[in-house]
Amino acid sequence: MAYTQQDLDRIDKEIGSGAAEQQYGDNRVRKRSLSELLRIRAEIQAALAAPDPTIRQVRFETRKGV
Repeated sequence: MAYTQQDLDRIDKEIGSGAAEQQYGDNRVRKRSLSELLRIRAEIQAALAAPDPTIRQVRFETRKGV
């Protein structure tokens, strides 16, 4: 899955809130455990830090007089 900085920001906000449940309109959402949130956060951070597989470096050498 491709994560974004917004995903990391969202999980940081959830970790920081400390609330076990939140109300969104008519829906009540039960959050995951702190250990699970931290595991997910580490996964997102690792994915964001990994190099983009679609970008490839190519180095050309040029020699004078050849």
